[in-house]
Amino acid sequence: MHQLKILFDHQVFVAQQYGGVSRLFYELIRRLADKKEIELCLFHGLHINRFPVWDIKEKTAYYFGKRIVSLPHISVLLKPINQALFNSLARKSVDIFHPTGYSSTVYSWRKSPVVLTVYDMIPELFPQDFPDIRPRLENKRKSIERADRIVAISQTTKEDLLRFYKVDEAKINVIYPGAPVETLEKNQCDPYKHAKPYILYVGTRKQGYKNFEHLLLAYAISKRIHDEFDLICFGGPSFSRAEHDAISLLERLDDVFHIAGNDQQLSRLYTGASALVYPSLYEGFGLPPLEAMAHGCPVIAGNVAATREVLGDAAAYFDPVEPEVMASTMESVLFDETFRRELIERGKNQVNKYSWSRMAEEIYEVYKNTT
Repeated sequence: MHQLKILFDHQVFVAQQYGGVSRLFYELIRRLADKKEIELCLFHGLHINRFPVWDIKEKTAYYFGKRIVSLPHISVLLKPINQALFNSLARKSVDIFHPTGYSSTVYSWRKSPVVLTVYDMIPELFPQDFPDIRPRLENKRKSIERADRIVAISQTTKEDLLRFYKVDEAKINVIYPGAPVETLEKNQCDPYKHAKPYILYVGTRKQGYKNFEHLLLAYAISKRIHDEFDLICFGGPSFSRAEHDAISLLERLDDVFHIAGNDQQLSRLYTGASALVYPSLYEGFGLPPLEAMAHGCPVIAGNVAATREVLGDAAAYFDPVEPEVMASTMESVLFDETFRRELIERGKNQVNKYSWSRMAEEIYEVYKNTT
């Protein structure tokens, strides 16, 4: 039986310690590693990522990777080193190259077909959130044009991809990421202990499309909420000076907290939270709401296309540009136990629609149809 030889590269693992894209590739790679029909070649590179991809290196035909300490601007420093190493070590004969990002490596690749995952159009829609965006968008455009097949992680992403780029719709497959129900047992633990009940925010905050400022405003607007609930932010760096100043101006320094940690810590936070608030102005998919639902945590989310597509009727929605509306929607969940319980049950049903294993099988079918 001919095994399909699939090559993955290092790009996202150098850029993220944790994050939705590196989570997607970690879950995909470890499932493909168990398939007898696939021979994995993984250039993990000199990276900062904390998902334990190295645990499956014994199952690969080829593996190179070493995790190093994350320092400011480390990804910029590592980029030329990893590129040189990739050029010398990973350019082997393979059946499919599945890059984890967009770069000249992708659009100059000639040794095999390329399957490219496209996540969202956030840089195109919010260029002001990204410094030096033009070269990145040029890399993305050329990578999309080079790709033999494209995996879009939602119908919203597919529609936006067709809107922004000249691409043959026939070569796009919409394949949803999974949800953590398959790996929940290993992370089950006691709820996070906090002095007061708390609302949870998960993810980076620095880009404007994440809409963190409006969440702070909504939290400060409602005396009922900030009297009874703290706001805990998980992930991303510690609060910046600007964020600290904004929290101070709202007189909420004693109520808003930042916590860092691993998957188990995040599980504890989801389990103990009164609700997850997900205020993004745009997402390509969005994993945190599904993670929250899997832990029995109700979700309050911005009413935007991909979030609606993924969460269906299992979340309470608000207009993300209206802090007053966000606050009233939060109140409707936090202070109505019947509605809160209803959202929890809907969430448990919704999250079962998504599967990392099914994602891996569908991507495997794309590989077979591309060679």
